Amino acid sequence: MNATGLLFKAQRRHREGDAEEAVELLGRAAELEPDSPHVALHRALALADSGQLDEALGALADGASRWPRNPTFPLFRAALLVEADRLDEAGPALASARERSPHNPLLAAYEALAAMRRGEVEAPLRRLSAEGFSDNPRALAAVLAEVEGELFRRFGADSDAEPARRDDLPPPSRGLLRKSAARLTALGRHHLERGDPLGAWQCLALAAEKNPSEPDVFAYLGCACFDLGEYEAALGHFERVGSWSNVLDLVDLHRGAAHYKLGRFDEALEALLAAREADELGNYTTWIEFYLGRALVALGRRGEARGHVRRFVELEGDMALARLRQARELLGLAVPETAPKGFEVVEGEGTVLVVRPECREAIEAREPAPGPPRVGRVALERIAVPGGAALVRRCRHGGLLGGLLRDVYLDGKRFLRELAVADALRRRGVPTPEPLAGVRREVVPGLYRAEVIVREVADAVDLAEALRTLPEGEAGGERKRQVLLATARLLRQAHDAGLWHPDLNARNVLLAPDGSALVIDLDRAELLDQLSLADRLASVARLYRSLHKLGLAPEPVGDDDWAAFYRAYAAGDGALGAHADAALARCRRELRRHRLWWQISGHRIPGAEADAPDGD
Repeated sequence: MNATGLLFKAQRRHREGDAEEAVELLGRAAELEPDSPHVALHRALALADSGQLDEALGALADGASRWPRNPTFPLFRAALLVEADRLDEAGPALASARERSPHNPLLAAYEALAAMRRGEVEAPLRRLSAEGFSDNPRALAAVLAEVEGELFRRFGADSDAEPARRDDLPPPSRGLLRKSAARLTALGRHHLERGDPLGAWQCLALAAEKNPSEPDVFAYLGCACFDLGEYEAALGHFERVGSWSNVLDLVDLHRGAAHYKLGRFDEALEALLAAREADELGNYTTWIEFYLGRALVALGRRGEARGHVRRFVELEGDMALARLRQARELLGLAVPETAPKGFEVVEGEGTVLVVRPECREAIEAREPAPGPPRVGRVALERIAVPGGAALVRRCRHGGLLGGLLRDVYLDGKRFLRELAVADALRRRGVPTPEPLAGVRREVVPGLYRAEVIVREVADAVDLAEALRTLPEGEAGGERKRQVLLATARLLRQAHDAGLWHPDLNARNVLLAPDGSALVIDLDRAELLDQLSLADRLASVARLYRSLHKLGLAPEPVGDDDWAAFYRAYAAGDGALGAHADAALARCRRELRRHRLWWQISGHRIPGAEADAPDGD
């Protein structure tokens, strides 16, 4: 066999987990082709995976000297040092690799991995999302193993999508009751394969009643219970299967996954290893490897977990990327397309309620909370909820569409995105009132009204009201300074978290009695992985413009006050500080441009009674 054939065979053996044979095959290939960098590189990586790390590092250093223009050798040397947790050595190696290959996504992945090994997960994951994930299985698996560890630290074993529930399952039809056990079993399997655990459970529960001696019925019924989140029930059904079933690999996989969900990680590991042994055809290898990795992470054996996660990535790279996207949603680094985690969806005739389960009863009852209504641009309904009061805000169009459509929307998911952005923003540590629910009502087919319900921040006032009611004298100056400082810190925190707020004005910053500031009214807001400098300065200019439009500048907020505001906003960031003059000039330039529009449109700059948002 020639060197190319040996290389391909070695790569296959390496992917199958036999690194030692890969080393032997690549050694023979190197004898045939001693000047091949590909053979040298793959042999070094196989050496590392066979436990010969120092030899691998030496081979990579030798490769870097033999092929100095090839950036791959120093890059993988840095990668192996990161994987081995030799971070002090990895730092200079990564810097050297960065000089040779500055825009390499594989290098970005290992730089992120090094930061994760030091305990930072969210920031490097956001950077990776902005730059793009490497498709290298080794790097992707290493990152995913660290992310799984962070998910387990945050959420325990409960970091998957919410399972379906059978609370509202209708009784079986007469036709279903008349079917034989064999037919019901076949129908149940069909529902499972289609991803319909409710339909599967109904068919298989009837089949179990009609033929309680058939092991496979209980095997599939246990799988249906697992998919419904009923893990103890699933284990009970698996106990009845015994060793006579034709699908023991499937049973052991789900038994291991159920033990994992219940926090019994040693039992999970034992069942998953049994599943791997029983799965002779490799039908369930992907999920067995995935749950083996998760169980080992939960047991604190992250080094062992990486090999299983890597096998999962090699088999299903798209699923690994999907898991990373899900992790970003759970960590508040991305906005989900559906209801955020921790909310349930309740559908009625023409209505959809997305609500936190503990608040569902109170929100459906809509009992008024004691005290006067909150008044902003419109009066807000106050309702009683567990732990206090909540505010109900009807979604309305702003700007030109406000006069035409008012509170009617063509987009039926807009309220859901606002809920998701608010929930994700809180997960990123940015203060905003806790979202409790969203309601959508269909007016006519294709047209909707919606409401967003958030927990009330007691005795809070918006920035405009706080500036309008400043006390006289020195006390007023000190209060103004505190208010603007809190707002600057909030804006910087929101921008660092990637928030783009298209209507950031003095009415959409809330000041709590403890002096902290919160951002509100997140309709049309977006959470990005990174906010550009131009977007940051545009947001600062918009807030400045709203102060003038609301009659709060140049008094009480003068140019010196705004310069101090920007210094507080830019504190600790050299790039933002260097653009201070440009930022203030942009604020003044855009104010002049909008003043012209206000004159054309007949807008009168309001006084103390002002209540107009920035509607451009």
